[in-house]
Amino acid sequence: MKKTALFLTLALLIGGGIYTQTPSPVSCPNSLLTDTQHIGNAGCLIQRDGKILMVRQAKTGKLNFPGGTAEKGEAAACTAYRETLEETGQPIVVKSLFYHYINPDFYLFECELEKDVADFAIPSHFKHEIKEAFFVDIKTISKDKWRFPEEMEMLKDIL
Repeated sequence: MKKTALFLTLALLIGGGIYTQTPSPVSCPNSLLTDTQHIGNAGCLIQRDGKILMVRQAKTGKLNFPGGTAEKGEAAACTAYRETLEETGQPIVVKSLFYHYINPDFYLFECELEKDVADFAIPSHFKHEIKEAFFVDIKTISKDKWRFPEEMEMLKDIL
């Protein structure tokens, strides 16, 4: 009887939409697995027509590069690839290390979109984290709109 009740409860939860399957993990391209020198949190700098790709955080509304936290032992280039794909829904090509922030420790890679797209469809399982992704001219963004304002200052000096 207990097994039947448990089975019916699980069937109801799964069938009723309460249970949501987690997305399958993103595989890192083999070409990025060779960089074992850089391990840690990372993201992508993607430029197009003088603008850079930014994501807007769902909770705070702040802007940031697509990127995030490394999984244990994950190469930074793989983190940049995985996080950017998760947050924008678009496959990318990681080109080269652009900048390494010391505090907080973060690797920013120069990347390119595999396909040129006008709009980004944030995957549904990441909408709790990312509200939108879009290209923007960094000169038009005030410092208080950035999640990490020191990134903006550095970028304005370099770009």
